[in-house]
Amino acid sequence: MKDLLSGFNETLTSEMAPIYKPQVKDGKQIMPDGDLPDFVKERCNWALQFGEDGMTFTGMLDVIFAESDEDAAKERFYIGAGDDWLPVSEEFKEWCNSVWYAFRQERVALYLIYGNHDEKPAKS
Repeated sequence: MKDLLSGFNETLTSEMAPIYKPQVKDGKQIMPDGDLPDFVKERCNWALQFGEDGMTFTGMLDVIFAESDEDAAKERFYIGAGDDWLPVSEEFKEWCNSVWYAFRQERVALYLIYGNHDEKPAKS
């Protein structure tokens, strides 16, 4: 049991800090952006472009987190967006397949709302 819990608190802290740890710059609070790996930001930025055409926030979350049933998500996506689908990478699937999944969903939501989207791909 001790081996199972080894490192648990450190990992929990690293998953929660991007969500709940306040940051201050020049005396002003900075909204959390989820502190995501680049491969997650890529998927988020791909989904964000469809918000400009009316995709809802929950719709974006649906297509981002399509790893459990990609075919169904892809079908819903084509009905509404009709654009090119970004396949879910193995790296993203591994990132999602974690006991920290719920925290990672929160981190993605924060990125969609507050993140720096400069690297957003141009819509074709």
